[in-house]
Amino acid sequence: MSPTPMLRIRPATVGDAMAVSALVLPLAREVVDAPDATAFLATLGPDGMFERLASPRFAGLLAEDGSGACGIILMRDTTHLYHLFVRRDRQGLGIARRLWRAMTGAGGSTQGAPARFTVNSTPSAVEVYRRLGFEATAQMQHSDGISFLPMVCERPLNACPVTR
Repeated sequence: MSPTPMLRIRPATVGDAMAVSALVLPLAREVVDAPDATAFLATLGPDGMFERLASPRFAGLLAEDGSGACGIILMRDTTHLYHLFVRRDRQGLGIARRLWRAMTGAGGSTQGAPARFTVNSTPSAVEVYRRLGFEATAQMQHSDGISFLPMVCERPLNACPVTR
């Protein structure tokens, strides 16, 4: 695949709830472990996305290209990476890295101030988060049909290393 030169990253709004849900749900269905993940999947529907995008606790950025919404990053309380999804046909093009850099660069913190970012990574995304500078803080966890690895990126803001 070739790079996506026409990528636009902009703040996600409540008006994007349907598009974000349509982007996230098919990807999330691939990573759930069991039928008891129904409650989790319901939170990814348009209503759940609307609630998060409307909440002052969440901030999100949406990546769009000529085909529409192709990536989303959503942070809770400025330090927990709540969602980072890239549409399957756009994966491997650096969109997740660009979303992460855009989100952490928008933090408004003093240069060099410590920052601690957390994420609960699905098994299939662990390597992506490692390339973004995250390290595991515990063993794989299982809850409500979801497997996840707690991870942290503890670096000065804007300095979480991004590797290839």
